[in-house]
Amino acid sequence: MNELPNSYPKELVLVRHGESEMNVRRAIALHRGDATDRLAHGLRDMDVPLTIHGHEQSAVTGRALMKEFGQFDAAYVSPHLRARQTFEAMTAIWDYHLPVNSEDRVREKEFGIISQYTNQGIRKHFPQEAERLEVNGAYYYRPLGGESYPDIGLRLHSFLHSLYSHQAGKKVLVVSHAAVIAMMRKLLEKFDEQTLLDLDGLSHGAHEVANCGVTYYRYDPEQNYLKLIEFNKVYYDDAA
Repeated sequence: MNELPNSYPKELVLVRHGESEMNVRRAIALHRGDATDRLAHGLRDMDVPLTIHGHEQSAVTGRALMKEFGQFDAAYVSPHLRARQTFEAMTAIWDYHLPVNSEDRVREKEFGIISQYTNQGIRKHFPQEAERLEVNGAYYYRPLGGESYPDIGLRLHSFLHSLYSHQAGKKVLVVSHAAVIAMMRKLLEKFDEQTLLDLDGLSHGAHEVANCGVTYYRYDPEQNYLKLIEFNKVYYDDAA
């Protein structure tokens, strides 16, 4: 039997951005129990920067990626500042130049009117949105001016087919966000709604994608498809 042609990347490595200022603000607000107000004023979500620790996480991850994967052929990075800073910190010590493609289709989920609010804040300021979220469920809920998970899936379908067309047989790096990586896994592995919510930290016992968590797919010639090799691997040690 003739081997099927490979129309997929040889390796696909997905990395979530490092710790951001908004990650820290959200954690502090929840810990203090004062999570009813907006976490930042006058700051667009796409302009949220990394923390110093986020830069350190990214640098450690970059060294590990260089050791484990060698040279990438292409990179696609979310236009959000925290993702761009992650890519810059990861690649700063690499011994080759990797051109970067700023890719809108792997940008953060659009949260619309509820952006930068916790669930407590949504209930306080937007009770109708909170009710819609409860009725529709987190997967199908589309906030006013924002996106649902299937909306993210539509743009990721387009992105993946671009990879299949232009990066077949190549080693590809993508730096993005937790919701995008979770939805990418759903598309590639064809699992259900609940598994997606578990991956994005939206259900009891969830296992959210970590800051700088690395998810790795390799082309499997037997299946003629991308196969998950590793999910959410972290190379830094926060306890150190």
